[in-house]
Amino acid sequence: MRELITLHVNGERHELAVFPHHTLLEVLREDMGLTGNKHGCELGECGACTVLIDGMDPYTKAPDEILTEVILPPADGWRSAYLKLRRRGSFDFPLLGIAVALRFAADRTVADARITLGAVASHPVEASEAAAQLVGRSALN
Repeated sequence: MRELITLHVNGERHELAVFPHHTLLEVLREDMGLTGNKHGCELGECGACTVLIDGMDPYTKAPDEILTEVILPPADGWRSAYLKLRRRGSFDFPLLGIAVALRFAADRTVADARITLGAVASHPVEASEAAAQLVGRSALN
């Protein structure tokens, strides 16, 4: 289900109906047709996906800065997890990354599901058929 958002891009106001699991990059490229930014390493390190916000690059840190926390708004009714398969326990490019988000109905069955795979292509890949298999299943199974 799409959600209505408002973005101000290049001085113009845009109202869009977007999928809540899409990144800003996906919204800019796929929903708005602004293809200047590219999918790159999927980690934000190569700079291909950089978006300037209010004239600032929010992904650039000073040499003495350390990112210690990322705060996301509550995802109304959704629960999610991310796992990655990697060669070693420290920071590493994943061999495979899997993000799963589930929204449960009042009877604790899965009402909606999203599964996205990373490191299998040059961009995240939605596994919509796999997610559809979870819908309607009990959370107790």
